Amino acid sequence: MSEEAKATKRPKRTTEQRTQDQIDKIDAKIAELQKKKEELLKPLKAKELIEKAAASMSIEELAEKLGLDI
Repeated sequence: MSEEAKATKRPKRTTEQRTQDQIDKIDAKIAELQKKKEELLKPLKAKELIEKAAASMSIEELAEKLGLDI
């Protein structure tokens, strides 16, 4: 190879740099999974549930889904 071709190569990363990149990726994945875990463990309150359902349904539809007679 010519000297010019050698000069255009990027420097190689060290083993420590590659390892740290892998650790950073794993840490990001763990943080994402922890966030999902918290969402799943967070209890949903009945009031919040009814408010969300009422936003997309009429009162009659909501009562029918709950098995209530109005």
